[in-house]
Amino acid sequence: MPNLFALTGKSYLNHVTKARISAAVTQAISAEAATPLLTMKKNAVAQAAELLLNGTGWLLEASRNQSACADLTDPDAKAGDEENEEED
Repeated sequence: MPNLFALTGKSYLNHVTKARISAAVTQAISAEAATPLLTMKKNAVAQAAELLLNGTGWLLEASRNQSACADLTDPDAKAGDEENEEED
């Protein structure tokens, strides 16, 4: 899923609050990395966060939930689990 979504200012960061951006950086990197963002203007926050989050694989909450749901409903994943149970 991370390969399908590029987190940019245009795609997400310009459309949410500075607090939301800070929370994303905190989740992906650390609270220390997110702290300076709170003192910047919104456009600068979006630009800095885009650089910080690039390559981290961080996903929006909704995307993480969809990814988890896809794992649960994937018939191949269930078949693999059943095969492992039979071997035990």
